[in-house]
Amino acid sequence: MTREFDLHPLAPAQWALWAALGETLLGGGVDVELTLPGTPPPDADEVVRDLLWRHEALATTLEIVPGVLLPVQRIADDDAAPDATVTTGSRGVTVRFRVPTATVDSRSLCLLAEQLDAALHGRPAEEAELGWFDVHDWNERRVTRREASTAVPERMRERGGPVGRAYQRAELPAETVDALRAAATALDAAPDDVLAAALGVLAGHHPDVRPGVGRVLGGRPLPQLATVVGRLDLLVPVEVAADAEDARSLVERVRAARDAAQQLLDDDPFLVARDQVAAAVDPRPWYGVSVAPSEELRTRLPGARITTVGDDPGPCSVLLTVETDRVELRHETGLFSGAQLRWWDLRLRAALRALAAGDPRPPTTWQLVGPEEQEWIGAALRGARGTAPVEDTVVHRIRRTADERPDAVAVVDGDRSLTYAELVRAADGLAGRLTTATPDGLTGLAAGRLSTWIVGALGIMTAGHGFLPLDGRMPPHRRDRLLRLAGGPDVLGDADLTPQPAGPSAPNRALPSALAYAIATSGSTGEPKLVGVEHRNLCAYAESIAAVLPMPPGTRVASPAAPTADLGYTTVFPALAQGATIVAVPEAAQLDPVAFADTVAGQRVDVLKITPTHLEALLVGDIRCLPRRTLVLGGEVASAELLRRIRDQRPDLTVLNHYGPTETTVGVFAAGQPAATLGDALPVGRPLPHTVARVVTAHGPAAVGAPGELRVSGAHVARGYLGDPRLTADRFRPVAGGGREYRTGDLVALGPDGLVRFRGRLDDQVKIRGHRVEPREVERELAAHPAVRQAAVVVDAAGGRARLLAFAVASAGVADLREHLTARLPEAWLPAVVQVVDRIPLAANGKVDRAALVRVAAGPALGTAPPRHDLDRVLVAIWSELIGVPTLGVDANVFESGGHSLTVTQVASRLREYLDADVTIDLFFAHPTIAGCSDVLLARPDAADIRRRAAIVVQVLEMSDDEAAAIAGEPDGR
Repeated sequence: MTREFDLHPLAPAQWALWAALGETLLGGGVDVELTLPGTPPPDADEVVRDLLWRHEALATTLEIVPGVLLPVQRIADDDAAPDATVTTGSRGVTVRFRVPTATVDSRSLCLLAEQLDAALHGRPAEEAELGWFDVHDWNERRVTRREASTAVPERMRERGGPVGRAYQRAELPAETVDALRAAATALDAAPDDVLAAALGVLAGHHPDVRPGVGRVLGGRPLPQLATVVGRLDLLVPVEVAADAEDARSLVERVRAARDAAQQLLDDDPFLVARDQVAAAVDPRPWYGVSVAPSEELRTRLPGARITTVGDDPGPCSVLLTVETDRVELRHETGLFSGAQLRWWDLRLRAALRALAAGDPRPPTTWQLVGPEEQEWIGAALRGARGTAPVEDTVVHRIRRTADERPDAVAVVDGDRSLTYAELVRAADGLAGRLTTATPDGLTGLAAGRLSTWIVGALGIMTAGHGFLPLDGRMPPHRRDRLLRLAGGPDVLGDADLTPQPAGPSAPNRALPSALAYAIATSGSTGEPKLVGVEHRNLCAYAESIAAVLPMPPGTRVASPAAPTADLGYTTVFPALAQGATIVAVPEAAQLDPVAFADTVAGQRVDVLKITPTHLEALLVGDIRCLPRRTLVLGGEVASAELLRRIRDQRPDLTVLNHYGPTETTVGVFAAGQPAATLGDALPVGRPLPHTVARVVTAHGPAAVGAPGELRVSGAHVARGYLGDPRLTADRFRPVAGGGREYRTGDLVALGPDGLVRFRGRLDDQVKIRGHRVEPREVERELAAHPAVRQAAVVVDAAGGRARLLAFAVASAGVADLREHLTARLPEAWLPAVVQVVDRIPLAANGKVDRAALVRVAAGPALGTAPPRHDLDRVLVAIWSELIGVPTLGVDANVFESGGHSLTVTQVASRLREYLDADVTIDLFFAHPTIAGCSDVLLARPDAADIRRRAAIVVQVLEMSDDEAAAIAGEPDGR
């Protein structure tokens, strides 16, 4: 046979293999052992070699061509036929040879077996009418070459190249194979159809798994192709209707879906191959089923046996290959760890048994997580001491600390400090003046200084009341609403909390079952909610957090968080209960990186708790912003960039991620690690003592690794929503054995390492700068404006940071609407964009089309005036990047375009760095447009220096990555 020495592009059936395996495919092969009955002729070696040499596919190699994303195929010379050995044994003749993964499929192995059997026994072998590349060329002529050549590169460019998977192999246990046989018999179905149905159920129960199960579809639709050796069959994801009515209808729909996919492949192989590539590069795992070539050979060539060993898993993550008495499992390396593979097998077995029993329920409701996996999950989600109650109060524990260490410093607040004895004495004096208040009632607390606030909180709790934290910066409308929700309590301000002459020591009237405080959270109904936290909840938290965050006497702790949110309570009540010293962060330093760093470093802060967004705004190269020992992050997800900066600047630091809704008293999960080991994300962590959690889905416990809603029970779970028994009953559910369980609405997954990781929300609630915000509450306030006929507030999460976008059909202007919202909402809740529109777009179901509104958000608020000079260009570049918009006009009001107090902090820091000029955040509040800021800066005595440095910054900003890297002395732009 004469061979041509030319190059050919990849065939459709090879695209996904390359996308999945990458360069592993270049030398990949499958070792074949074929046993045929009978005795071979003396020249068996030559016969075998001659037959194998006839097939182009067996002498084809893949090569990388520089500058081309996909490899090409080359037919090698005459010496490139596979090596083969022939031996004779009691079972007949055994032929061993190796075939390339890229160019041979299972059907080809059966064809080779039949041809070898004929040749070795003197019968004429059926000659193929077409060769491998004849079929390839014929397929290419069915579509344009451009369509064929661009299908894979488009998908692979999205992913950055081949995935480069590696695989491991194992066998399913005999019990699982028995369950498969039983199901196939009961349903009178082929084992591979039954297995595909079971895998579809597993995928349907695991949202992280790609829907659809890979099935091997025949790529030889014409009689002329039936005897062609080559890679023509495709393992293609086929929809499995896991929402079928019952077990039997599921298998029937699996068969029908496979037949429909086969028809589509016959009609348009390139379209199907593109779908296969999409699955191959999908980061989600996906499952597949194939039938071993030995099964086909068993019917076509009785007495023959074929076994294969090699790296042809198809492009899927998990491939189950069915044989008569076994099922081989090949899975992507790293997909399963620890006991995960066993649990996965047990879930598969449960699905097969449900199929065998003809389960009449929809497969989506089947319980697949078995007792063994549930036991492990239960242990992983159970903190020390479980749900045991804590019948004590932090008031008692703080007073005990004061008795043991009366002269130790409890609070440092600027020029004022309080020892533990002074703190308790001041709190007792206040408590003595509050004895007429209603027991278990609330008292408002609106103190300015932290030291005064702590005295107020401790005094109110000592008197047997709960405190309601109020912020002096809170809009009056919202303050009045919270006071109405709380029943109109008295409010203590700074004047009420000034030191009084010493009186008799007040008794501690704080009871474990009484309210310690009530704190406001955003409401999904449009109304805020007051969460009532009891003393025993707060004491349980103080005890629990000490297990992972010890703050013994001598430890200095701080947090810039406002007391109206419980994020900062970690460094207040548990710290005082342990005997630590609290350092107040002055209000002026909370948004000023230099002043904040001066406070943290000057006061030798050991433990700092802060939201990631707040820290990002402050951490601009000055590592003094970071504490000496432990950084506690909470309130929201930390960005990969922030974690990188912490890791690079302070690898010695311990970083503790702390998670917990207000309804579970500050926090219930934590995970600590050295900063040197930080990756791109922080886990939610493990449950604290006194915490028991569950991760559940609509059909029961979530499997290990599968996302579900986090539900929390234990001593941390708060009393509920004050004055709202209906909502309390909905979110706080009773659990078996007593107690209640809080439904967090957070989507998480428990990993095989025992760590819980955050996946998102089940509703529209978002975290903005650590604040929990319900868009419906903002929408309700906007709709309350008399000029608004219709309002909608949506979330835009582009760029990794959530922001609110508000739209109104109104006769008022944007400025009027913003003023209305500012008077009613906390600063963090204010929409980044407010727009007046002609109508609110609706989706086909009649609901607000929120995606369309996100696309609408732009335009007028972003300004239109171009930069006038280099300083304008620098400011436009900085603001545009931080707000997350393509560009800003210099006439844009930065606060109406998405800016806020923390953005201002970041802009001021960058200007100090870029221009080496003293820039304070007050500049932007006084002059909220870029043009206004520029004019002020250029009117200063150092204007010439600012202009010169701005020109240099603009030159750097306009450089390409390679040019900037060359100046920095970095090779290849890295």
